[in-house]
Amino acid sequence: MIKTKEIKQLIGKGVDEINGYVSLTLGPRGRTIMLTDNMGKPFITKDGVSVAKKLQDEDPIINAIISIVREAAEKTAKEAGDGTTTTTILTSGFYKKGVEMLKTNTLLEVKELLGDLVDSTAKILEKDSKVITYKDIDYIKGIATISANNDDYIGEIVKDAFIKAGSSGVVLFELTDHQKDTVDCIEGALFNTGLISSDFFTDKVRKECKYTDALVVVVNNTIPYFKDIMPIMKHAIEQKKPLLLIANDFGEEVIRGVIRNNYQGNSSVLLIKNQGWVGNKEDTLRDYCAVTGAKLLNNIRMFSPNELGHCEKVISSFSDTVIYIDNNIESLKEREEELTQQIKLAKENNDPILVSLERRKAKLLGKLAVIKVGGLTESEIKEKYDRVEDAVCAVKAALNGGVVKGGGFAYRDIANKIKNNPFYTVLYEPLIKQCQNAEISYDNIKEMQGFDFKNMKKCNLINSYIIDPKLVILNSVQNAASTALSLLSIGGAILEVGGM
Repeated sequence: MIKTKEIKQLIGKGVDEINGYVSLTLGPRGRTIMLTDNMGKPFITKDGVSVAKKLQDEDPIINAIISIVREAAEKTAKEAGDGTTTTTILTSGFYKKGVEMLKTNTLLEVKELLGDLVDSTAKILEKDSKVITYKDIDYIKGIATISANNDDYIGEIVKDAFIKAGSSGVVLFELTDHQKDTVDCIEGALFNTGLISSDFFTDKVRKECKYTDALVVVVNNTIPYFKDIMPIMKHAIEQKKPLLLIANDFGEEVIRGVIRNNYQGNSSVLLIKNQGWVGNKEDTLRDYCAVTGAKLLNNIRMFSPNELGHCEKVISSFSDTVIYIDNNIESLKEREEELTQQIKLAKENNDPILVSLERRKAKLLGKLAVIKVGGLTESEIKEKYDRVEDAVCAVKAALNGGVVKGGGFAYRDIANKIKNNPFYTVLYEPLIKQCQNAEISYDNIKEMQGFDFKNMKKCNLINSYIIDPKLVILNSVQNAASTALSLLSIGGAILEVGGM
């Protein structure tokens, strides 16, 4: 059992340790940190998220405190796409101020003051925020650039993705084996499963299979024998149309038989294996049915022509398959409504499946811009992917809730308006830390309305697109206050033998 006095010292050390490392990365003049990947290979980053994830301490209590602060920072990033570093800085500040205030105040009084600060922050941000839309391209690039640790390149590709998606579209991101990053605009339904063999290539240069005006069969089963699909292949040949055949799996005999007939020019058949864990396989098959109008079959031998679906075009690579949808297909509208209701229910219940449902709906309805993140090494790709993810999420948060001044000035402005709350001084710390990282005195800029730390000059922050999503500021204050209060309430710790 570790008692109050000792645990307080260890909490302080843990908070200082994570804040000391993560805060070094803040702003365009922030420092880089050297980390190692899972193979022990070193790499350099100034991404606060990556630094927070890697930080460990030999002392189990200090390590636990680091984990608690890290979870708060990651929560902000997950909710708003940015704010990991500022959440860490604010958590440290609120905790230290709280320790000081507990000398003359009760924990309940401290809790009420932190709650008042969060409420005041929300009201001020609501009044001061600026609404932006998909047409505000420069604002979108500014948000993406700042969220990606002031990386203009990532800001540019994220901006391009949102332009291509448009107001009714969705921006997604994924890893790729290629060295170059790309932004692909997809106007069909996207499925994360692709070719099972290069023998299905119709275009060897592009390494893909492409058919137009195709019949579609969807089977909720494994098809073991080639003879099982011969009647449906015969029907497709008679109709002079290619055939897209989707099933949970195919026997080797089926795959060999289809490839042989395709080579001989007897048929044009594309086999797609349904991917996913057992619980969602049928859901995915129903998505295929929704975009093609096919009926879901349990036994392919029992098919009839009126159970076939159709698609204008299908393009399949090793990584994914895109089905271009016939206009006004009724089954798709029904499926869209189904997913909309599932998403609504997930939001109400704060269900973690919400994110996957939203991505699934976006992929199903098409009009996607997909950022494919590549690089030379695994660590480079992973680090860049994290920053792209932050940038995309930050832009979505800005489109959802508006923007405010960036560079730490929004926190400062809030602090200046709530000086009756003793915690107000903590809100100066993100701007003070930016000054420290830029090696300039806070006193030189504290009265300015804006300062560009990248170019080291006075500026109008909004006009210079140095902005933060309102939700980043609000969530960082909320999560930091909540975490600091949790840490302040700890009175002891019990360690199990051999671990925590």
